[in-house]
Amino acid sequence: MWSEETPPIERVYAVVFALPYPIDASYIADQADLSLKTTRAQLEQLCELNVVEVTSYPSTQLYSFADSYLSIRALHRLCTQRTLDELSQMATTLADQIETWQQQYDISSPQAVLGDTGDHPESSTPPPLILGEWLFLTHYQTLIQKAQILLT
Repeated sequence: MWSEETPPIERVYAVVFALPYPIDASYIADQADLSLKTTRAQLEQLCELNVVEVTSYPSTQLYSFADSYLSIRALHRLCTQRTLDELSQMATTLADQIETWQQQYDISSPQAVLGDTGDHPESSTPPPLILGEWLFLTHYQTLIQKAQILLT
């Protein structure tokens, strides 16, 4: 699967980036076709760069992509691949969708449901898929605002 020319750090990065959930170093080593020692060294380097996060348990350590790194990558893409006009259009589209959900479900944010204060009727609770998308759009809206600031 891997070319001999593919550096170990690129292999480990690619495996971790594709992970749907945190996993141990031995799995990453198998997928990257590297020794466990080499894989651990690469994971340590990626942790130092804040690309990978490690969660330690008494019997193992689990590795995953750092959420902050993913946000930085998304912000970088917004700044380098979008104009201010495009960012403004995106911000408007997101704001319109969020406002639609606020009116449709009569809540101000998904946190109102996730924190469930019980101050809304059960029938107006958004389905989990909508809640997830709403959380994502709210996060992306923040990234767009940051990109707009950086580009002005």
